[in-house]
Order: sequence, then C-alpha cells, then structure tokens
Amino acid sequence: MNSGYQDALDKLYSLERFGIKLGLDNIGRLLAELGDPQLACRAVHVGGTNGKGSVARTIAQILTTAGYITGLYTSPHLQRFTERIWLSGKEIRQDRVASLLDEIWQAMEKVLAQDPNGTSRPMTYFELVTAMAAKYFEQENADIVVWEVGMGGRLDATNTISPLVTIITTIAFEHQQHLGRSLAEIAGEKAGIIKPDVPVLTSVSQEAALDVITSIAKERGAPLLRLGEDFSYTRRGKGHMNYEGLSLEIDDLHLKLEGEHQMANAALAIAALEILKNYFFTTDDEIREGISRVSWPGRMERFKLDHGIILDGAHNADAAKALAAALTYAPSRGKRVMLAGLGDDKDVDSFFRILSPHVAKIFVTRSARPQAIAPDELAQTAGQYTAHVETTDDVRSGLERARADLETEDELLICGSLFVVGEAREIIQKELNPG
Repeated sequence: MNSGYQDALDKLYSLERFGIKLGLDNIGRLLAELGDPQLACRAVHVGGTNGKGSVARTIAQILTTAGYITGLYTSPHLQRFTERIWLSGKEIRQDRVASLLDEIWQAMEKVLAQDPNGTSRPMTYFELVTAMAAKYFEQENADIVVWEVGMGGRLDATNTISPLVTIITTIAFEHQQHLGRSLAEIAGEKAGIIKPDVPVLTSVSQEAALDVITSIAKERGAPLLRLGEDFSYTRRGKGHMNYEGLSLEIDDLHLKLEGEHQMANAALAIAALEILKNYFFTTDDEIREGISRVSWPGRMERFKLDHGIILDGAHNADAAKALAAALTYAPSRGKRVMLAGLGDDKDVDSFFRILSPHVAKIFVTRSARPQAIAPDELAQTAGQYTAHVETTDDVRSGLERARADLETEDELLICGSLFVVGEAREIIQKELNPG
C-alpha cells in the first residue's frame, strides 16, 4: 500500500471521532474555498433508504457503457476506501486520494481559521470525502456524476450539488435518532434533496411517506414521477424484465443483480436516463448491455467454495423483506444457515423475525466497528424466533463455525451489516485467491 495513501486514510479516519454531524454550513464553506467543484459537472442525485446504491451504480454503468466520462460516489465501502469514488468504472487511485486530501485538508484548515468567533464545529470524515470526490470529478472533467446520499438528504453533504434529476428509492425506518421517529419525518429528510423544477423519480409506496414527498415536490415545482404510475416493469422470469417507461419500452432486459427489488431499482435507473436524454443519449442496446454488466458487491452476491455463500448487506426491516423474497425465489438445495451482525441503530427484532423462517440456524457475530451490537444481545433477540442460535466473537470465527456446520449442498447467508459483509468478503476472497 502506498505510504502516502495510508497516511491520508489515517488522517481521514481520525475525523471519525467527531461522529455524524448533519448540516450544510461547513461543507458549503469548504466547497466554496475549493471553487465549488461539486457544480462543475452535471449530476444525478440518488437518495432513499434501500436501493439507492444499486440505482446509482446502474445509472453510472449504463452511462459508462454509452461512452460518457461518468463519476460515481457511493458509501459506505466494503473493503477499500477507494470503492467510494469511481470514474468510468474504475476506482480512484491511491496516489490521487493522497494528493487530493492534502489539498482538501489545507482548505479545511483555512476555512476553520477564518471563523471569527471560533464557533465552527470540526469537519467530519464524510464531509471531507465528499469534497475530495467533487474535486476529483472536476479535475477529471467528468461529463456527469451520480451521487448517492450518505444519510437522510436534507442536511447530507451531497445536498450541495445541482442535479438534472433526483431519485428517492424507498423510505423505511433507519437512523431514527438523526432522521425522525415517524415515516413522515424520515420522508421529509429524504425529500430534502428535491430541487426547484428538477424532476423527481420515486418507488415509494407508503401513503404517509408519499404524501410528504408529493407535498415537497409540489411546493418546489418539481415534476414527480412514480414507479407503477408513470413508468413500470414486468418480471419475465428470474433475472429478466420488461421496461415500460415515459416514452421508452425495452423487452427482456437481463439483470445480473438478483431479486425483484433490483428490477424496481433498474426501472428507476432507466427512467432517470429517459429524463437525461436531452443531455446524455443512451440507446436501447447500451441500456441492455449496461444493465447486464451491473454488479454490486455485497448485494445478493454469490461465492462458491465447498458450498454456496450469499453476501447481502440487508440491515433493516425493508431490506430484510426484499432479501427474504429473493431467497424464496431462489431456494437452496440443502439447508441454509445465517451469519449475522448488526449495528446499534438497527431494528434487530424485525430483522430476525423476517429472516429466521428462511434459515435452519443462526450464528450471530459482530464487526470490528464500535457501533456493532454485542453477539449475546443479538442472540437474545434471535432466540425469540428460533431455538438454533449460536454466538461468535467476530466475523472470522463466525465464518469458521458457520461453515463447519455446512455440507456440500448447504448454503451460508451472511447479512445484517455491510461491515460484517465486508470483513467476510475479504476472508472469502483470500481463500479463493491465496496468492
């Protein structure tokens, strides 16, 4: 690993002690000091609870396939920091991370020093990474950048961009200490990314959330287009769908990503491309090819060792329901065992209630993150839904013990946290590629 890159990561991670601080004042001042690079490239903004990363990645892949210089910003990363920032299908290089952070850090220090009252809060990890991505895309003359919201929307650091189209995928309970206790409150935060006169696409269906989104869109003069009303998809079988859009119809699209929820995500992505057609034209064949290439590590991702392994970052009730539906549609030949760990802001009860009927046994574990729930606590909740629960100290030991319980035809499902999935994925990849 590049030593300058490691130093840059150490500096960035030192900011994690400041935690999550939502707000646009600091990021706005930092970006202004850098010349507002977030406004240099045309943009798409993707928010929501579940599916926003898949939608963002699908749009970026299709635009890349069509030959456009396309930026993609997502979070969190599974294994490598560089996974967060992509340009035309390639992760940012380590040396660019190091050089960009030097520039961003100097700008941050200048901004904080300019505060006459010394009242500015320290800047956060996510704010600096967002600024880094914006500067990178500006320097690389990206034609368009697809930005995934980090948390919420209204006060998220990405809400400093000026998009051509806004997407709100789904609304579910998450991060309630930051976003609100009701679905309507969470929807209000998510809908904070809606901009005046900018079209909004959504697959939100709950009345309480949809009412909020509709009201904010109307107030801002933003045309609202809904999945199932203005554009739709039809399942054609496993991994195959038809798209019926605003003016476009494409038959028998093949998706690499598994699950019907990914068909909904694909429909949102294609509808966004229809909105963008006056700026970025994509042919049916480019859409078809782009969608067939989309992969998203840690989302119904399959590995084959001496048995099957599925990695999925499902970590809330709605994501668990989507995962359960995908598992039902693709049953295991043998028994299915789960290895799960969750963060302390998750609905643990709903998670295990929804997924426990789909597995014969549950191994609970924890990631290396401080926010991870203790396995003993997880086991108490999981034990309400199945008698077959075992605790493990960490992801490595959990993986070893769960796999020891499997026979050739069995399948291991690893889920509950992208951090658990990331740690497990690294171990599995090293086993597959020991060199």
